[in-house]
Amino acid sequence: MALLEFRNAGANLAGHGGEQWAARILGEKLVKAMKAFAGQKETPEEAERRVHEDAIELAGGNVRTKPKERIWGPCSPTPPEVLKIARDRASGRPIEEPVPGKPEDPWEREQRINRNMSLFRAWTNFDSRERSQIVTDLWYGNEKGPRWEVSVPNDPAQPVLCVPAGAEHEAVTRYVKICGITKIETPTEIVATRWTPAD
Repeated sequence: MALLEFRNAGANLAGHGGEQWAARILGEKLVKAMKAFAGQKETPEEAERRVHEDAIELAGGNVRTKPKERIWGPCSPTPPEVLKIARDRASGRPIEEPVPGKPEDPWEREQRINRNMSLFRAWTNFDSRERSQIVTDLWYGNEKGPRWEVSVPNDPAQPVLCVPAGAEHEAVTRYVKICGITKIETPTEIVATRWTPAD
């Protein structure tokens, strides 16, 4: 559905019975955002951009574009700047900057929302291998010692990860945990080799 249909939607929802419809499709958060933005003086293009950004956040990514091609290797640790962002340890997803305990000025609220949206837009640009590598480094990245390039050669759907571990068998065990693998059947096997940084 074209986003043009959402222009000035916040002002028109109550009068046209569209609130339940919009909430069902995009969620209550977007409805609240549209209502808040409707009270501000914006051009139709600015209003459309705001609604579009909220829709991206709610959908977990831009559903109107095709996902980029996944690249499973070679593996490498997560860049340090990515790990500096507060993230959920189970998924690697960035943690939203919370609403402060004191009232916010409108411009402060807008800046906070924009910062959160920027984090989630960056998150949607990671493929599943990169997200799995982020989780790997959140769990084990602070450990000193060797890293292992771990993969499942007979299953290209499984990512190649750079796993810190003291020994090969430990790297394989960690890979199984990170990827949620419950069963490996012969001749499929998980392979770990010593990782060396690229020159």
